[in-house]
Amino acid sequence: MILNQERLTNNLMSGKLYKSEVYIRKRYIIDKKTPEEIAKECGASVETIYVYLAKFKLVKSRRK
Repeated sequence: MILNQERLTNNLMSGKLYKSEVYIRKRYIIDKKTPEEIAKECGASVETIYVYLAKFKLVKSRRK
């Protein structure tokens, strides 16, 4: 089983920062970045960022 710190390190190294709850929480809640801004800096789609925001219960899912 991978420890949380190892998982965070793997996400950072693979360039998929948005998979880290710590990263998403910091950028969205603390730094007050929009999902569009987070997507741009991560090289991901806005939809992907919304998926992870919903997964971490930071916003309600936009999916219907």
